[in-house]
Amino acid sequence: EVLGVDISKDMLLEASKHISAEAATRIRLSHGDGESLEFLASGSIDSIVCFRLMHLVKNPSRLRILREFARVMKGELILQAYVSPSRSLAALAARYVDKAIGVLMRPRLPKVLKNTPWSHIKSYRLKERELLEMFGSAGLTVSARYSLCTYEGSEVAVFLLRKVPLISKIL
Repeated sequence: EVLGVDISKDMLLEASKHISAEAATRIRLSHGDGESLEFLASGSIDSIVCFRLMHLVKNPSRLRILREFARVMKGELILQAYVSPSRSLAALAARYVDKAIGVLMRPRLPKVLKNTPWSHIKSYRLKERELLEMFGSAGLTVSARYSLCTYEGSEVAVFLLRKVPLISKIL
């Protein structure tokens, strides 16, 4: 079974348009807030997949969301984040080259496509060091980290997270 939760009723409606009749028996969409998933019991979710969220919320909301995910999950959390680049000279040079190549290779989009339904939504930068600290504060540990690509100057990273074992918390 799959449970999709979103704070936006419009996004839930959009998601429902993409569920086939066959899959509808196994997929449930629910209106909710990641900071308070009180309708879910502790340890009741096998795996959580969270993409395109963390850059949309400010601290301390990020930490509350991560703590709530840790409470309801019994397996892993697959979390995507747009990570701000480091300030080293090599990283700045790589970002400049990446941006220049992107500008040269980017297709020319009609103006109507540049104004996306989400272009009005504020985005907040994420630093990897802060993310790692939040993971630890939420009782989560990184099992793996993947770099997908860059997007508008940030690295698109995916973290595979697990709960910190209880024995580690005691030590």
